Amino acid sequence: MFHSVRGGHGGPPLQIRTPPSRVGSIVNERLGGTRLGPYRIRAKPKGAEGDYVFEVVVYTKKTFVDQSGEKVALAEASSIVETFEYLEVRLIEGGPPAN
Repeated sequence: MFHSVRGGHGGPPLQIRTPPSRVGSIVNERLGGTRLGPYRIRAKPKGAEGDYVFEVVVYTKKTFVDQSGEKVALAEASSIVETFEYLEVRLIEGGPPAN
């Protein structure tokens, strides 16, 4: 799957379904507009024709840090570190027929 996500199968491997959350400029002017997970992506098996049949959701843990790398509240953060937590794969309604 990760090979497909990187585009190794020769075609567009995925489609972003909904935009992820963003940091508001009012909360943190420096990080305003920064995207945050979870990330929802539409996908289909490698080489498959037709519509996307799966929704892949990538969940992350967010850590807000200052310039020295110390954990801080979002309002004081100079950057955000997102660490992979888990992956969820859902069948999109009307997905592939059962065998």
